[in-house]
Amino acid sequence: HATAVRRQLVAWLNAAVVEGSLDAWDFEGTPGVTEEGAPDAAVSFITLAPGPFEPGRAHLTLRIAREEAQGVPALVAVRDSPGATPPEVLVPRATGLAARYLHTVDGERTWTEAWRSSAQLPEAIELRIFGDSIPPILRLPVFVVTRSGA
Repeated sequence: HATAVRRQLVAWLNAAVVEGSLDAWDFEGTPGVTEEGAPDAAVSFITLAPGPFEPGRAHLTLRIAREEAQGVPALVAVRDSPGATPPEVLVPRATGLAARYLHTVDGERTWTEAWRSSAQLPEAIELRIFGDSIPPILRLPVFVVTRSGA
């Protein structure tokens, strides 16, 4: 299951696109920290990869759900649309999510903890999932070079 989760995250991020939306960000990565100091990022994007929701295009948000599942936190994927399905639990007992985005500024590549755009994807994305009770393979960073970085 853990390997399948990694593959799904990579597939979704590899197939991320920006469509030039005027009413919302096509890709939005926001950092955060809980009161307890756990990383609490959220990554929202449009992907063309199939997943548990439907084949093809979906607008997803990856985040740690702290209020669902009787107080047991989990990494979830939420499909953002009217009449959406319930969140898909990807990593039960995940307690934190950190994300970084690679981009070029004045000819120099740099990492940032936030990315918001409807015109361009970051060149690469790194996700880190935290939790004492998660499988070791999920503790390794998920690193994806996007279409913009290829």
